[in-house]
Amino acid sequence: MSTRGQLIAWGAFVGALAGSGLGIAGFGDAMKGTIPCAIIGAVLVFLYTRPVPVGTPTPLEEIKEHAIPVAGHWLAKSWNLLMRLLMLLHLMPLCVRHPWLLVVLIVALIAFLPFLAWFFVIIGIVALHHDVNAKNQFLIDLQKRADAPE
Repeated sequence: MSTRGQLIAWGAFVGALAGSGLGIAGFGDAMKGTIPCAIIGAVLVFLYTRPVPVGTPTPLEEIKEHAIPVAGHWLAKSWNLLMRLLMLLHLMPLCVRHPWLLVVLIVALIAFLPFLAWFFVIIGIVALHHDVNAKNQFLIDLQKRADAPE
C-alpha cells in the first residue's frame, strides 16, 4: 500500500472513531455516526494528499481563505439570533444586570438539548472572539470586523 493509501486509511479510521462518539451522543448507536464520518475522513485526506501543481493553493488554504470567514459570519448571526430571542422573551435586561445568568442559561440549554451542545459551545467561542459585553446587550456588531483595529 502506498503512503497516500495508508494516510487515507488512517483518515477513515480517525473519522470512524470520531463518528462513533457522535453517533452515541446523538442518542443513537455508534454506527449511525461511524460510517459517514469514516467516509468524510477518507475524502478529506484524499483531497489533502492529491498532487497539485506548484503555486496552486491547497484545499486547506482555499478553505481558510473563503469558507472560514463565511462560517464565522453565520455563527455570529446565530449568536445574535439567540440574543434577540432573549430580548423577545424579556430576559435580556436580567442578563445585562447579571451576566453570569447568560452562562447559566446556555448550560441549561446544553443540559436539555444535548444534541445542540457543540453548536452552543462554538457560537459562544465566536461571541468571545467578537468581545461581546453587556453594554451592547451581548450583540455582535456585524458591520465591523473582529480583528480590525479600533
